[in-house]
Amino acid sequence: MKEKIRKYSEKDLKVINYIARGFTDAEISSEIGITPTGVRNIVNKLLNRSGTVNRAHLVYEAYKTGLIK
Repeated sequence: MKEKIRKYSEKDLKVINYIARGFTDAEISSEIGITPTGVRNIVNKLLNRSGTVNRAHLVYEAYKTGLIK
């Protein structure tokens, strides 16, 4: 991942963890209290910031770099 762990907010890390657990945008939005569109916006931001091409790649890189466990 291009950026260091400290560059990701608590909400960003929650979204990555929920994606890793297989949650849908609707489920994530319900868990963190934002709209599904807000979740998609966060995911797109994460993909751009990390240089990953899709959610699976994002999760793979997050595990690989120790961003999530």
